[in-house]
Amino acid sequence: MSVPKIRHTMEKMAFTPRGQRKSSATCDPVIRMCWNENQLGMSEKAKAAMAAALEKSNYYPDFYAVALKDRIGEVYGLTRDNVFTAGGSSAVIDAIGAVYLEEGDEVLYCSPTFGAYWDMATANGAVPVEVPLTKEMRYDLDGLYQAIT
Repeated sequence: MSVPKIRHTMEKMAFTPRGQRKSSATCDPVIRMCWNENQLGMSEKAKAAMAAALEKSNYYPDFYAVALKDRIGEVYGLTRDNVFTAGGSSAVIDAIGAVYLEEGDEVLYCSPTFGAYWDMATANGAVPVEVPLTKEMRYDLDGLYQAIT
């Protein structure tokens, strides 16, 4: 019997706890906007909704979010087949990579940015290509164009 081998693309994906990640911040205090943390705390409406949801927590949620997709479709004139839902933007980015990327493809993105782009590219065997933002912190369209191979 052999031990299952981890995909070679995962070898580059070393775990780093959030608190140990190097910060490029030059100010104090640092407000972490990239971890989906609400700096104002949880709203009273959210607390009430969570308490109400506990009454039904013995049921598994609808993984396909049919009711949500139907409602979004009603609002925007779409069918549920035209609506994609996921548990956050990282999951959406991961799904896009899993569907479209082949090993060796290049993924261009501007930096600094959300780390999920590098993660998604690397996990799928693609090559992350980082293009720095301009001094004005804007997308460098010429730089992106030059990075296309």
